[in-house]
Amino acid sequence: MAVLTALLAYSFFDLYADEETWWLHGIGQNSGLSFAVLATGPKDNPDVVKCYVSAKIDDYTGDNKYSGDISIPATETVKYTYYGYDDDWNWVEKIIPLSCTVEGIYQGAFSYCDGLTSVTMPNTIKEIGKEAFKSCDGLTSVTIPNSVITIGEEAFGWCHNLKSLIIGTSVKEIGKGAFGGVYPDKYDRLINNGTWITDLTWNAINCPMLNRPTYSHNYFDNWYIGTRNIEHVTIGAGVEVLPTSFLYESLITELTVPESVSAIGENAFSKSTKISHITWNAVNCATNGDMYTKNIERVTIGPNVGILPANFAKDSQITELTIPESVNDCLGYAFSGCTKLTDLTWNAINCPYNGQMYTNNIEHVTIGPKVQLLPHGFAQNSKITEVSIPNSMTGIGTSAFKNCSGLTSIELPNTITSIGAEAFRGCTGLTSIDIPDQITELCENLFYGCTGLTSIEIPHGVTTIGSGTFSECTNLKSVTIPNTVTKIGNSTFTGTALAGVTIPKSVTTIGSYAFHGTPLRSITIPQAVTSIGERAFYECTNLTTLYWNATNCHYDHYLINPYDLFAGCPNLNHIIIGENVEAIDYKLLGTGGYDEFHVDEEGHMLYVDTVTCHATTPPMINEYTFDNNTYKKALLIVPPESEQSYRMNDVWKKFFEREPEINPCDINGDGEVNIADVNALIDAILLAINDLNYDANGDGEVTLADVNLIIQSILNN
Repeated sequence: MAVLTALLAYSFFDLYADEETWWLHGIGQNSGLSFAVLATGPKDNPDVVKCYVSAKIDDYTGDNKYSGDISIPATETVKYTYYGYDDDWNWVEKIIPLSCTVEGIYQGAFSYCDGLTSVTMPNTIKEIGKEAFKSCDGLTSVTIPNSVITIGEEAFGWCHNLKSLIIGTSVKEIGKGAFGGVYPDKYDRLINNGTWITDLTWNAINCPMLNRPTYSHNYFDNWYIGTRNIEHVTIGAGVEVLPTSFLYESLITELTVPESVSAIGENAFSKSTKISHITWNAVNCATNGDMYTKNIERVTIGPNVGILPANFAKDSQITELTIPESVNDCLGYAFSGCTKLTDLTWNAINCPYNGQMYTNNIEHVTIGPKVQLLPHGFAQNSKITEVSIPNSMTGIGTSAFKNCSGLTSIELPNTITSIGAEAFRGCTGLTSIDIPDQITELCENLFYGCTGLTSIEIPHGVTTIGSGTFSECTNLKSVTIPNTVTKIGNSTFTGTALAGVTIPKSVTTIGSYAFHGTPLRSITIPQAVTSIGERAFYECTNLTTLYWNATNCHYDHYLINPYDLFAGCPNLNHIIIGENVEAIDYKLLGTGGYDEFHVDEEGHMLYVDTVTCHATTPPMINEYTFDNNTYKKALLIVPPESEQSYRMNDVWKKFFEREPEINPCDINGDGEVNIADVNALIDAILLAINDLNYDANGDGEVTLADVNLIIQSILNN
C-alpha cells in the first residue's frame, strides 16, 4: 500500500481515488512495463477506468530502470497482485489480470532514463504527463501520436539530444518547457533555456495558445517548445491554428503555410530573421503571426488564397510578385516598403486593395486575362511605360496609375464601367486617352496634372465631371462635353489651355473655380444652370464676352469666401443676358462691389462696357449683382418697349444714372472738341502748365503729341 500511496501523491492527472475509485499498480504481461491503473469495484475483482504507463523503479537504487527502445502497447494485460483475507480469514496472495487500454503516460514515467534510445507511442495515448521523459538524453527523435491531447510541463525537458519532433493532430495544450529547459531566476521568474530540436513537424489542428506563465524573462519567448534552434519546419495539411510564439526566433529559412490555416497567434514567426522564402497557401487567414519579413527574397502565393494578411511581406526584399486569381483582399501594409519590387503580375479577379504595395520601383506590370478590377493604388508612382488592360476589366481603382509619368498611352476597353478618383493623376507622359463609353462619372482629379493631354472627348452618358478632373492639364486646348452632363465640379478645368468650350444645355451645376485661369475668350451659361460656385471663372484674363442664359441661377450662400464669378477678368467688356432670364442672384456677375478684383495691371479701374439684356421683364437683381463701376459706366441695352420698366426698377435704374463720359480731347470742358481746345492746349504748353487735365493722350505729359491728337479728333469728326 506504500507504493499506492506514493502514486496517488504523484498524480499529474488529478485522478485521485475516492469512495468509488482507487489506484493499483501492476506489470504488463506482454510489455513488462509498469502501469498505474485507476479502478473501481471490489479490489479482488476490479474494473479498469484508466491505464497509464508509470515509472519502473529499482527497489534497491531507486532509479528508473527503463532503457533501449520502448514500444508502448495500445492494450495490455496488467498483472495486479491482491493481498487480503478470504472468507475464512485466511491471508491470501492473488494475481489478477486486468485488460487495459493504455491512455496516458504518467508523470515522470521515463524521467532520467539516460539509456532510453527511442519510444513508440500508440494512438490510444491521450495525455503525456509532467516530466514524463525529462532528461532522456538518449532520445533523438519523438513522434507524438494523433491521439494525444495534452503534453505536460517539461514532458521532454532537458532532452539534450532530441533533434526531431513530430506533433500529432489532436494536441491542444502544451505545458511550459515541454521540449526545452525551464528554471527560476533570482526573481522567481521562469527562464526558458531553449531547446535542442532542429526539425519540427507540426500537425496539431487547433492548438491556439501554448500555456504562458504569469511572468517571463522575455515576453515573446516560446516557453513551450523552444524554437531557437529549429532549422526546418513542416506544417501539416490539416492544421487550422498556429499557436502564439510558434516559431519565435527560429532558424528556418523556408516556410510553407498550408491552405487549412485560418488563424496564427501573436509572434508566431517573430524574430525568425533567416526566413528568405515563404510559400503561402492559407486560403482565409488574416494574420501572419508578426512574421519577420525584412529578409524574405521570394514569395509564392497558392492558387486558392483568398486573403493576404496585414504586413504579409512588408519591407521584404522581393523583386517579383505574382498575385493569383483567387485573392479578393490584401490587408493593410501587406506589401508596404517592398522597395526592390520591379515586376508585378496581377491575376486577382476582383481585389479592391493591393496591401499598400510599394510601387515606386515597379518597371513591368502584367494584368491577367480574367481581372475585372484593378485595386486602389495598383501601380501608382511606378516606372511603367506601357500596360495592357484586358477586355475582362470592369473597374479601375482609385489612384491606380497615379503619377506614372512614364506611361505614354493606355487603351481602355469599353467593358470598363467605373474609374476611381485620381486614377491617372500626374501621368504627365499621357498624350491621349479614350474614355470608355460605359463610364457615367469622371471622378475627382481623374486626369489632374496630365500635362501631355491636348484634347479630350467625354463620352455620351457621362453625367458628372468631378472636381479637379482636368485641373492643371496645362496643354489641354480642346474638350467635348456631351449633353448628358449635369454637373461640372470644383476646379474641373482650372489651369487648362481652353480658349473655348461649349457648356451643354443639360448642365445644372458649375462648381467653384471650375474654369479658373483658363484663356477662354467667351462663355455661354446655359438656361438650365441653377447653381454656380465661387469664382468659377476667376482670372480668365482673355474673357471678353459673357452670354448669360441661366433662367434662375442661385448663388451658394454657404461658401466660406463668397467672391465673384468673374473677378480678375480685366477684358470682360460685354455681358449679354438671355430673354428667358428671370433672376440673377447675389454677386454672380462682375466683381460684386469688390473693386480690387477688377483693375488692370497698372491699377486703373476696369468695368464692363456694355450690358445687353433681352428680357422684356427686368430680371430680379440686387445692388451687388454687378460691380460699382459697371453700374456707373456701362451702357445698358434693353428691348425698347421695356426701357421704362428698367428705368423704374430699383436696381436696374442705376445704369441710367451712370456718369457722363468725359472726352479727354475736350480741354476747355464745353462739351465739344474744336479749335478752341487746340488753342487752350497750346497756351498751356507755352506757359509750361503740366496739368494732367491737358494730357489728352494720357501719357503723363502735356506736349505737342496731345495737340496732334486733338487735331486728329477734329478731322475725324
